[in-house]
Amino acid sequence: MGKEYVCVLQFKDLAALKDEDARKAFSARLQQALATLRCAQLQLPPKEGCAVKRQLRVREIYTLDLLEFNFKTGQAILRASCQAGTYMRTLCVHIGLLMGYEAYMLELRRVRSGELTEKTNLVTLHDVLDSFWCWKNLGDESYLRKVVMPLEYLLKSYKRIFVKDSSINALTYGAPLHIQGVLRYDPRISIGDTVVLVSTKGEAVALGTATMGAQDIMGVSRGIVSKVKRVIMDRDLYDRQWGLGPTALLKKQLIKNGQLDKYGGINKDTPKEWVERFHSTEEFLKTAGNTCGNSTEGANTEDAHERQRGLKK
Repeated sequence: MGKEYVCVLQFKDLAALKDEDARKAFSARLQQALATLRCAQLQLPPKEGCAVKRQLRVREIYTLDLLEFNFKTGQAILRASCQAGTYMRTLCVHIGLLMGYEAYMLELRRVRSGELTEKTNLVTLHDVLDSFWCWKNLGDESYLRKVVMPLEYLLKSYKRIFVKDSSINALTYGAPLHIQGVLRYDPRISIGDTVVLVSTKGEAVALGTATMGAQDIMGVSRGIVSKVKRVIMDRDLYDRQWGLGPTALLKKQLIKNGQLDKYGGINKDTPKEWVERFHSTEEFLKTAGNTCGNSTEGANTEDAHERQRGLKK
């Protein structure tokens, strides 16, 4: 979403532009310079008032429009929609370089940040105080809900994946979202998209990066749908449903007895059954069934393919 600014750009030495033709040529060059800068570009943060390390970085300008220009004062009013982290001071200097004039930013106003604009749910501090008083003394939280917007409002532009309540606790600890925990999803999701993982109540659980597209989610029965990028919900608000199965309980017991190290790794005291359970291909094929078409144990290729299609038991 990025941010949107309105700024005043100040040009120097425009006194020579007195005739109408020179002013028209200047206006045309200014529009051309703005069109040139509507792209991804390298920016070096300014020396003064810089809150980040001064190094070249790429920032994209989505829109850059001229709202007004005054030749008498040499001032232009610009509206820019840009990627977060863009320095408008640097952009104004770049405009001056393209124009061949010294230019700098005179004033700046941020009119939008993400989904929030300067006109979104405007309230005064008196409104905040009154709504808090109503909630504290009368138990009426309706006014407080009008004043304080929910966090989910900031994420309404993201594609959503609704998850089961049983998977929420694991997600808050950073676990990836498996397809077994998916209830509903946006059909526009593509691999690499930033998605918001949402509970059935509409609560934002975490932000994630999609590892499957919508078509993949529709056609598979197992796998990781999204990796968690940032956790939003506090831990343990939902009951824990992971680490309670028979294998997990056995692993905890082995760690407690010293038969596995503290991270669950194999050591010299680990039982042979535990080692072969996860490291023996032959044991896996016995328990899960050999569905490999290129089996070397005399399995018929056609039988293996039929088992994969569910045509033969």
